[in-house]
Amino acid sequence: MTTINDISDLVRILQEQPEWEETLRGILLSKELLRLPETVAALVETTNALTEAVARLERRTERLEKGQARLEEGQARLEEGQARLEEGQAKMEVRLDRLESGFASVQGTLGNLIGSEYERWAARLAPRRVRDHLAVTEGKVLQVSWAGSEDPALVNAMEGALDQKSISSDDVEELLRADIIMQGRQHDAEVYLVIEASLTADSNDFDRAIERAQILQRVTGTRTLPAVMAEKLAQDSGVKVPDSSDESAVSLILLPSRRGAGSA
Repeated sequence: MTTINDISDLVRILQEQPEWEETLRGILLSKELLRLPETVAALVETTNALTEAVARLERRTERLEKGQARLEEGQARLEEGQARLEEGQAKMEVRLDRLESGFASVQGTLGNLIGSEYERWAARLAPRRVRDHLAVTEGKVLQVSWAGSEDPALVNAMEGALDQKSISSDDVEELLRADIIMQGRQHDAEVYLVIEASLTADSNDFDRAIERAQILQRVTGTRTLPAVMAEKLAQDSGVKVPDSSDESAVSLILLPSRRGAGSA
């Protein structure tokens, strides 16, 4: 029989009998402590797994940050390209505006040239046409707006009427814009004519002829006939060809097309 007198005997016996050591450990230690090595090993394994997962996450985060940087760089290039595009578009719009302005100016100049040429042609025909249509003989052109030609006597008469306040400065300017002003005789009486010349006449031409004829009649004190010379009437003018028997109406003198007019 084994006798244990002190701790040394116990240590010796446990060394000699390993199975006693296991039995004694089971008595002295709790189940949790006995499982501690396994728990620690599992914890180490879990920690290693977490460490690896964190490393993978860091690598992914690094790739995402690089991707974000490339995305931001691409966005910056896109914004720069957009800015250049907008700048180019603004320049193009400025150029288009200039082209449109230039084209409008060319159109206006061309229209003025065509209008002036037509007025010049109408002025050459006027003496014969007013004789044939209005029985006005001895027709003499006093003023043509396209050439700035003004009869001195007519200018003096306008200045006198202006001094007497029978007309205003606006009236003088309006009268000076008349396309053609003529003087002649109708039924042995002196008459003046204010003629608006237009390739295609509309209601504005008739209104201007009436207004300017009324001004000239106040200037001269002589009966003044309003007339319009044109190749045709505008479709939407709303103007009807005046009755030649109506002496108060604006006379419409239709001219032949210049392309087929010959020496008319």
